[in-house]
Amino acid sequence: MHIKAFKNRRHRPQINQDVSYTPSKDRQGRPCASNVSFIGKGSQKIAFPSGKLVGTAIAGSLFLTSAGLAEWLINRTFLLAPLFLLISFITYLFYATDKKAAQKGRWRTPESHLHLFALIGGWPGAMVAQQGLRHKSKKKEFRFMFWITVILNCGIVIWLLMPQGLPILDSIIREISQLPIIGNSGR
Repeated sequence: MHIKAFKNRRHRPQINQDVSYTPSKDRQGRPCASNVSFIGKGSQKIAFPSGKLVGTAIAGSLFLTSAGLAEWLINRTFLLAPLFLLISFITYLFYATDKKAAQKGRWRTPESHLHLFALIGGWPGAMVAQQGLRHKSKKKEFRFMFWITVILNCGIVIWLLMPQGLPILDSIIREISQLPIIGNSGR
């Protein structure tokens, strides 16, 4: 049985606890239980991932604040943090869409695309999605590659804020500031 089959999802069954259910079939025609309810007392409350989610949000916020502050102090621009926020939001949407597609048995977002968005700066949004949506948070190979993209992205940002990377960061900022959405305000 799946947790969604329970009438009351705020409690989890304990070992040897009696439950009642209706025999049913899932979308693929496999036998399953539906309308599951507890018989008697002794159910256990769900441990929601709120602590991890809050910690993840704080870690992402600290990174965005640090990167934005460093960029402002070094380059007198403030484009990096908003850019990270935008890419993180888009990455979160990709995770949410992939989660929904997985639940409905539809076409999935390739993992390489999720990793690419994490690499280009969407990893804070990916972290929030992994904890908040409980998506892609258990698969070890995916998590390993995800953390590689986080480390690479942080290294690239640090390098761009160093003297060797500043000319490249300046050219990126000039290119982005010329986009019609941003406006031709320059610096």
